[in-house]
Amino acid sequence: MGDDAANPPIVWLASYPKSGNTWLRFSVAALIEGDLPSSRFVQERMPDIHESGFKPFLLLEQNIAFAKTHFMFSDSMPGRGLTAGFIYVIRNPIDVLASNYNYILRNAPKATQPLELYVDRYLKNY
Repeated sequence: MGDDAANPPIVWLASYPKSGNTWLRFSVAALIEGDLPSSRFVQERMPDIHESGFKPFLLLEQNIAFAKTHFMFSDSMPGRGLTAGFIYVIRNPIDVLASNYNYILRNAPKATQPLELYVDRYLKNY
């Protein structure tokens, strides 16, 4: 299993949320494909395992698929048996916190809490 188009071996692009996984996907896609016509193109070729209908896209010349994940590598991780490798993004936790807070400010300004309270809650759950 893992050698055909239905179940290709997967290289996971793994990170904690807001650590730069999207940047990594675009960088890897640009290295492999050259010009990138759209964000959708990258999403199709390096899909997110957390989205419904997840299906790895086999890069025929490389005989491998790439996929995004925030899952911890464990026995219960979906697709674990197809793992060919991984690229793990590690980002300074302070930068992750700032990125996540800014994301919330942009996307849910009414749900925003004071920065000090947000930092306290974030650190308790990190």
